[in-house]
Amino acid sequence: TAVLAGCALITGLTAFLFIPVSDFWPLMVLVVVLYFFRAPIPAIADSAVMTIVSRTGVSYGRQRLWGSVGFVVTSFGLGTLFTLSNLSMIFLLYGLAVGVILFALSFKMPIERFPGQVSLIAGFRTLARQRSYLGFLLSMVLAGIGSGSYFNFLGLNILELGGTQAQVGMAYGASALAEIPIMFLGARWFHRYGNAGLITFGLSIFTFGWVVIALMTSPVSLILAAMLVGIGYGFFWVAVVGFANETAPKGMSATAQATVAAAQGGLGWGLGAIIGGILWDLTSGSAVFWASALAGMAAIIVFRIGLRMAK
Repeated sequence: TAVLAGCALITGLTAFLFIPVSDFWPLMVLVVVLYFFRAPIPAIADSAVMTIVSRTGVSYGRQRLWGSVGFVVTSFGLGTLFTLSNLSMIFLLYGLAVGVILFALSFKMPIERFPGQVSLIAGFRTLARQRSYLGFLLSMVLAGIGSGSYFNFLGLNILELGGTQAQVGMAYGASALAEIPIMFLGARWFHRYGNAGLITFGLSIFTFGWVVIALMTSPVSLILAAMLVGIGYGFFWVAVVGFANETAPKGMSATAQATVAAAQGGLGWGLGAIIGGILWDLTSGSAVFWASALAGMAAIIVFRIGLRMAK
């Protein structure tokens, strides 16, 4: 609880510092600090929810979908209300939401301490001996590369094709909106097909969605195609959290979730942003999404090879 509350408070306070800063390198320092303290928050929350899920039998997806609901509301709302002239309001609202509201809610989270002794080194050694887990982590890096390129440059591509700031918000909101029914209705699928099968299925939809986006030539068609990626995410992320939880040593659920987040949302997204930026400058928007699709295909291959080697 203390770790979650501390990370929320520092993340919120850091967000406020973005408002007066305009130079590149100070902004870069703030980005590093913000993401350093923000990264553990979803991992701790996912671990707490998975503990509740295992004890009560409720669906993780039906808890996770509320994150998508919040994303939809803010994407549609902020994309409509805010323009480049008043972006500081976004940092103000984000700081209040995380540094005040989430900080207060952290003390109400049902986070349970593991009663025994936990050896991080022994736990990581256990994970390292699982070939399927190593393949899983590498595939998460590759999936993060694809997602980082897609997510960071979708909005720019919409603007490049003559779209508006509101349409950028609509695209991200539509993608998150498509996740919600999958997370709400997917409990049977996750029980029937297992996390590994649905990770593969989600990655396949990602890859196909990125191919479709690479071929689109209008803002409206991009918004519709983004919904396909959202459907893939609905399968993918719920299965990823479940897979990480079921392979984690006892007492290391939060650590396992954080490791996956670091691989997919940290290293992968960072590399994807760099690769996407280079391709955007040298070629065109479509090349960025073709690169995402290639990364998605590689992620599927690596993940399935890891599973086969573990048998």
